[in-house]
Amino acid sequence: RMSITGSIRSTSSSHRNSVSFDTQPITNQIDKLIQEESSETGGVKLAVYIHFIKSAGIPMVLSVLLFQLLSQGLTVVSSFWLTDWTSDPSTSVDGVQVVERRNYYLEIYALLGVGQVVGAVLSSFSLTFSSVMACRRLHLSMLTRVIRAPMSFFDTTPTGRLVNRFSKDMDVIDNILPMTAYNAMIGFITVLGTLLVITKSTPIFLAVIVPIALIYYFVQKIYVTTSRQLRRIEAVSRSPIYSHFSE
Repeated sequence: RMSITGSIRSTSSSHRNSVSFDTQPITNQIDKLIQEESSETGGVKLAVYIHFIKSAGIPMVLSVLLFQLLSQGLTVVSSFWLTDWTSDPSTSVDGVQVVERRNYYLEIYALLGVGQVVGAVLSSFSLTFSSVMACRRLHLSMLTRVIRAPMSFFDTTPTGRLVNRFSKDMDVIDNILPMTAYNAMIGFITVLGTLLVITKSTPIFLAVIVPIALIYYFVQKIYVTTSRQLRRIEAVSRSPIYSHFSE
């Protein structure tokens, strides 16, 4: 019995040793098959902006810009109108206000305010519509390319990378990018309008604003370069996390 049992154990042990194999070479081949994800460096190419504007629709993008220019332009005009109103001597005679002149200035000022609101509302509506169109077209284009991709694409592209593109990156395009661009446009137009009003009333201000603008340009250039690259690194480092959870 002992000899039979020992023979069976030795046979089972030798069988286990014979079927065991090393999986390390296969793992290395899989790692070599998957292409490492890389990120861009330097500034954003002009073709990227053009592609996004075309996806949003050039007429709608122009509508956002024109309506915002209209709103801000009426804001500047209302400031000049208010200045003329307060400096017009015909609005009062012997310390008594002339009702007709007061109503005239008040009605024009109210119309300018209504025009500002209408321009801002139409600009926001155009932004919303163009953002939806851009997101829909970009998502459909990306989905179509993935569906029509050959099997070799899925062999070399991890699942987490695809999840990253369709989740976080699309969320940035849907929510963050349109509002960031809109706020930047509003800020730029508002600054121009404010500078116009201040320069008209105080021309000497131009001697101060030019060096300040140069300093601001160099500071923001350093900040934007660093912030842009950090966001790219964050986007690339998110894909392995999605791959880990999907497995």
